[in-house]
This record gives sequence, C-alpha cells and structure tokens, in this order.
Amino acid sequence: KKGKSGELVRFEAEHKDIHGKKQIIDFTLKPIINDDGQVIFMIPEGRIITQLKHDKSALKESEERYKRLLEATFEDVIISKGGKIIDVNNQIQSIYGFTPEEFIKTGLTKLVHPDDLDMVLNKMKNEATERYVHRGIKKDGTILYLEIQPGYITINNEKYRLTVIRDITD
Repeated sequence: KKGKSGELVRFEAEHKDIHGKKQIIDFTLKPIINDDGQVIFMIPEGRIITQLKHDKSALKESEERYKRLLEATFEDVIISKGGKIIDVNNQIQSIYGFTPEEFIKTGLTKLVHPDDLDMVLNKMKNEATERYVHRGIKKDGTILYLEIQPGYITINNEKYRLTVIRDITD
C-alpha cells in the first residue's frame, strides 16, 4: 500500500546467503513514479546489517553488565569529565545522602570540604591516579572522610575520570 501511494518502503528480513549463513538485510523500496503520478516500478536496495545488529546487541549486553557491576559494589563510583559529574551508582545515597540525580546536580565544589578543594582540583587537573583521602560534605552538612581511588576509562574514544569512593569516617 505504501509503495502504491509513492511512499518509501523500508523493512528488515532474514535471508540465507549463498553459503547458507543467515543474514539480516535492511531493505528499502524506492518508488519510480511516471508523469501521471502512478508508481510504475519499485527499486529495491538492500544492505546486510547482521554485524550491526550483533554489535548493538553486544553493546546493550555490555551496558547492562556494567550497570549490574556498578550497583553491586559497596563503594561509590563516579564518572566525570572536566570536573563535571556524568554518572554515579546508587551507593552515593548511603555515603552522601543525595539521590544520584541530586548528587550530579550538586557539583563538586559543594561536595568537597573547602579546605580540601584545591588539593582535589589539583589531583584532577594533573590526572593523578594514586589513592588519597579528603573530607567530603554530606547532604545534611556532616563532614565525612573519604578514601579516593581515581582512574581513567575511555568511552566512545573520550577519556573520562572514574573515581571510586569509600567512606572511612568511622
């Protein structure tokens, strides 16, 4: 019906190639319309998207595994770039008292004790990866002592800071 009305038709189908291997094909049918506005022919185009489908599935599986690992740890895990917090795990709430969403919006300067802020910023600027301790500020204003283990990861060819935080106040 779409083709007869002059619309582009697109669909996916599974086919076997000449070697009997199953392939997923993304088909597009482009209508050719005559001077009277009638569709006289549909030009088929297809591209094999089996690998793309596999890659998307593998990426989704990897993301789900990453999320499960982040939520299973007892430490807080923060991903940041240029001092801006991008993502955190749910453990942040038991350490700081903020929900993950609140924590991301709060910003670094309100989470680090003012006397320790220059040291923390310097470590970030110098991309330090050694473990260190600084004081943090909970949502209710309580001071806590935190052990920090920074590292770096690459996501989509971009470098991000991965910080693991452990509350050592006790």
